Amino acid sequence: MWKSTIYKTILLLISLSVIAIACGSSESDAPIAKNPDTEITTSNTIVPTPTVVPPQPTPTPKPTSESAEPKNNIEPQPTATPKPKPTPKPKPKIVPTPTPIPPTPTPTPVQLPESSLFTSFSVCGWESSYAIENGVLFISSTETPISKSVENLNLDFMPSLVGQTHSNLKNQSLGFSYHEYIRTKLDINKETYVVDIPAGKTPFKLDLNISVSGKGSDGNSCSTTITEQFTRSDDFYPSAELSIPNNAIPNMDKYKPFSMPSPTAQGLFLATSQSNYDDNYQKVFVNNSEGYFVRKPPSTIRVGLFGDVKSEDYETIRDYIEVLAVVAPDLDIAWANDISEVTLPIHLLSCTELINETADQYCNTSGPSGSFSDQWGSNNLAPGWGFIRISDQPYGSRHTLTHEFGHAMGLWHSGIDNTSMGPPNTQAGYWAAHDLMSVALIHNPLITSGQTREEIQTALNIQGDDVQGFSNNPATLSNTPDSPWVEMGEKLKKQFNDARNK
Repeated sequence: MWKSTIYKTILLLISLSVIAIACGSSESDAPIAKNPDTEITTSNTIVPTPTVVPPQPTPTPKPTSESAEPKNNIEPQPTATPKPKPTPKPKPKIVPTPTPIPPTPTPTPVQLPESSLFTSFSVCGWESSYAIENGVLFISSTETPISKSVENLNLDFMPSLVGQTHSNLKNQSLGFSYHEYIRTKLDINKETYVVDIPAGKTPFKLDLNISVSGKGSDGNSCSTTITEQFTRSDDFYPSAELSIPNNAIPNMDKYKPFSMPSPTAQGLFLATSQSNYDDNYQKVFVNNSEGYFVRKPPSTIRVGLFGDVKSEDYETIRDYIEVLAVVAPDLDIAWANDISEVTLPIHLLSCTELINETADQYCNTSGPSGSFSDQWGSNNLAPGWGFIRISDQPYGSRHTLTHEFGHAMGLWHSGIDNTSMGPPNTQAGYWAAHDLMSVALIHNPLITSGQTREEIQTALNIQGDDVQGFSNNPATLSNTPDSPWVEMGEKLKKQFNDARNK
């Protein structure tokens, strides 16, 4: 009985041991409390060694979202290795070589003439003095013009002739005086001025008046002449010999042979009256008399060009010398070889304020202009037929020079379109048929300057009724002239266009 009880007790203990082992963990086992009621003590009983249960493996932690496998099992693409950028080659920095600044020169003191040579003057409230030595004008003062509130100051050189106005001098000198009007602006911040006496622009010799002009503190113009009749020595002037370029030599046979038509009443009417570019024809002035006169140049003319002359200006006059060889065959016209031979000088220049103020109010300072003046009076400095002035032609002088040369050959203004003498807005740049017809009549050997219309009718056997017909109906003056004039006019038109298109 008791053996059975012991046996059951042993089995119970073994079962409990197994259960205890099965419930174990990886942690240290807690001590099991002894049950005094079930403890068996026997020295001979072998207690079996309990089977060790291996510890459960630690579960692998789930990857976080950063390391989670991408959805849909997409293979990660390989990360491209960035291509290294080449290290840029440094550009050399260009350091400009500094331009050496020359030292500011010490101004050389102005060597003034001896004080005894100076003459005092006053202008615009400014006191000063001047002296002329070795072709140089010296002006010296102890104060500047601006210190006296002078607004501006000029030194004016003007041609002079005792007892003559500037207008008379222009006529007596055949226009050569135009070239000697020179204005030099003076710096009002200075006390001393040194100015060269200007050389003559042409071989024609003229004395000078020298003035200082300007505006004073009140804004009014002021001027004083510091010396009169200053005579320049011969070395101030160019040679009296005139050189003629090769392109100026005329071909006197260019239009030969030429069959000239007979004079007509149409040409006579145009040669003895002047229009204000309309059909209202008036009397003209010839030899200081008014009437229906012809103005005819002398039979010998020598031409010279002076001033701002260009090669094409020589060609323009050459072309019309060639025309006159057949239209006015009795006229002896050629280039002058010396200043003393010139009877028709042509002056090409710019119209300055000084010229406009003193010598020629029609010399336009703001645009092109031209004029012809026949010489009047006697005992002139340079006797001749007259002179032409051509000024400030931005597109060349040929058109205006042709027009003014027509006046020099005796033509007057007309109201006929497309002619050299016609209205400005339709004016031709060449001698057209009407111009040629009139020039031919003027230079007829039976005609003299100053003849009346009636005298010419008789000399050339022109019917008076025909002339009266044009007086009654001036519009008929535009009727086409004889064909030889038309044909030559067309040649000159082509010549003009060719010259303009060069």
